Amino acid sequence: LPEGTAGFGFEEANGRLVATGGENLAERILSGRAWAYDPAEEEWSRLPDMRTPMHGHAMIEYRGRVRVFAGSHCSGFHPFRSSESLEVPPA
Repeated sequence: LPEGTAGFGFEEANGRLVATGGENLAERILSGRAWAYDPAEEEWSRLPDMRTPMHGHAMIEYRGRVRVFAGSHCSGFHPFRSSESLEVPPA
């Protein structure tokens, strides 16, 4: 990833590897950023940020979109209910 982070979600969609959220452990700051890796180009690109920064969440791909759900919205782990959907352009 272009940024150091822990506890991010990771899933494949449309021929790209997608990483979302995570936590900067040194600063205890959560991220809502989303990144897509194109293996053919060996390049990361930014996707639109998630509405809610989170870490420790689950992800699935369905019909070219990534669904992000559960996880924690604060440092440490304090589960909460959340669901987001991100469109992933084809590689």
